[in-house]
Amino acid sequence: MSSMISVVRTHIVSYMIIVGICLATGIAPEKSPGNYAMASPEQLTNNPFVEVAEKVKPAVVQITTSKVVEYRYWNPFENFFENPFEEFSPDFSPRRPNKPQQKQKRKQEGLGSGFVISEEGHILTNYHVIKDVDEIQVKLLDSKKPYTAEIVGEPDAATDIAVLKIKPRQKLTVARLGNSDKLSVGEWVMAIGNPFGLEETVTVGVISAKGRSGFSGMPRFQDFIQTDASINRGNSGGPLVNIYGEVIGINTFIISPYVGQGLGFAIPINMAEKVYEKILKHGRVVRGYLGIIPQDVDPAMAKRWNLPGEKGVVVADVEDGTPAGLAGLKVQDVIIAFDGEEIEDEGQFRKTVADTSVGKEVEIKVIRKGKPKILKAKIGELPSEKSSNTAREEKLELGLVVREITSRMVEEYGLDNRHGVIVIDIEGGSPADGKIQPGDIIKEVNEHKIDNMQDYLSALNELKSGEDAILLIKRGKYTTFVVIRTE
Repeated sequence: MSSMISVVRTHIVSYMIIVGICLATGIAPEKSPGNYAMASPEQLTNNPFVEVAEKVKPAVVQITTSKVVEYRYWNPFENFFENPFEEFSPDFSPRRPNKPQQKQKRKQEGLGSGFVISEEGHILTNYHVIKDVDEIQVKLLDSKKPYTAEIVGEPDAATDIAVLKIKPRQKLTVARLGNSDKLSVGEWVMAIGNPFGLEETVTVGVISAKGRSGFSGMPRFQDFIQTDASINRGNSGGPLVNIYGEVIGINTFIISPYVGQGLGFAIPINMAEKVYEKILKHGRVVRGYLGIIPQDVDPAMAKRWNLPGEKGVVVADVEDGTPAGLAGLKVQDVIIAFDGEEIEDEGQFRKTVADTSVGKEVEIKVIRKGKPKILKAKIGELPSEKSSNTAREEKLELGLVVREITSRMVEEYGLDNRHGVIVIDIEGGSPADGKIQPGDIIKEVNEHKIDNMQDYLSALNELKSGEDAILLIKRGKYTTFVVIRTE
């Protein structure tokens, strides 16, 4: 009897699962497990994904940017017929003339996404979508003519968030914001944007993880939502929404398909909303500043330094003349509490300091050589930043965005080791465009061995104006040299 009950129970559970899937997808089988006809798709309630897409898409915008760039080139065939051997050396190999190179200007365009956040025409997007451009055009789903957008205040490079403003010609659909603090891993989400210029593209997935951080070469404040909803170039700045049609994140970047697939990352909307409010109120984001380089406590550190646990952050460096320096913080101090709040890890510590009011005197509890110590610091203001890494890359116009390889990448994606830096993006029309691919690992730059980001930046700084960069890269299983012309 018990076995029969078990079989019946199994059939009922199976039936409920099938019905649930059908209701979620809007697809109904011809017959149920009991051979009873089910309702047709027309009789079922609308697919929830369809409802969310119809609700949110009018608030999503396509962003097209443009800027005029100047580049120089040498034409080896100029005046060739007047003196055919003038441009060649005795062994008939071409050589550059002493005369100045020719200059030309061209218009370079970019694509991105965003979403309307107020009836007055405010739009949220990523800072990197509109960085250093001359013109910004915004197109709504139901507008035939694009809008010209202006940047509001100072974009926040520390979180990669910018606010735009258009003058509405019609009533705007405003995106409803959710609460990213209440997200759960495994819940359904939808990404809406304009990948590769394909307007209003919808992709569906789940939240894969929360609180992702530790990405080198990315914004300073990292608390990313990870999702397997497909995100591609052009999705940047678009909304990640839940099944209620609420925006819970801003789609920001992906990990290259050469390294891992199904890995997209979004800025939590709670973080973005705070940035938006500060930019509207003050014209910029003001954050607290201490002046140290913190890092998580490693188990080996905890054991060697007789720490009570692995909570807190280790002071890896102290900048002279900063609040930390004036307070007496030293390298190897372990901060376990800040302004009365216990410190868990680096990410939490950075956010705690940043949210502290400028000018406030705080108590910092540290462990120094095994003994607790209380220090007091007066919080300063975090300087407005544009990543120094990005600035150096732009100065040399290689057009590469690279990231330091972490131990997590080595483990998760089966990389050989952590030596080198990995390419995550290439600027269209740049010297590296068409020669370097996302996922390439840079091992050398002009015979300089690259182990980490600092090595890479040092090698770039040694390049002289007009000097070509010869890169040794690893692509898949093979290594190869690539020459990037800097002019």
